[in-house]
Amino acid sequence: MKFEELIRTIEDFIRKSACNVKIACFGSPIHGDDAVGWIVYNTLKNVYNIPADFMGNDTWRIVSLVLQGYSVIAVDAVYLSGSKPGSIILTQIKEANFESDIAVTSHTSSISNVVLETGIDPEKVLLVGVAVNTQHVGLMKKPSKEVVESSKILAQLIYEAFKNVCDG
Repeated sequence: MKFEELIRTIEDFIRKSACNVKIACFGSPIHGDDAVGWIVYNTLKNVYNIPADFMGNDTWRIVSLVLQGYSVIAVDAVYLSGSKPGSIILTQIKEANFESDIAVTSHTSSISNVVLETGIDPEKVLLVGVAVNTQHVGLMKKPSKEVVESSKILAQLIYEAFKNVCDG
């Protein structure tokens, strides 16, 4: 998916939610490529001054956000068979394959499993992330260069989408 398409999809999600959106970033800064959410969170906060929530590995917090009336952009490291590490992935939860985005880290449940098994409206959650190499996930590993770069680009795309829809 090209950057223009990614921004347009994120913008459509934000617009449909009337800017009542929380950005929930998942992952671990000490588990190699699982740092996607952490990198996006820090970039949004420190570079773009956009509020985001760092959720660590607690994917169940999405349920609380949706029940509070928010739509959620869930940011995480994603493993999709055949995806090149560093690729930016975007999908509605209803389209996510139960097995393909299984947590490759210390998550107890994948984001799509939490959404689909709890019965919250999958239209309220947009999963965005960066494809990772499972060989580069592990305790005390540093994230790969391509995952760091793509995570920062993803943060920029989220920022631009919010700016275009909510500030315009």
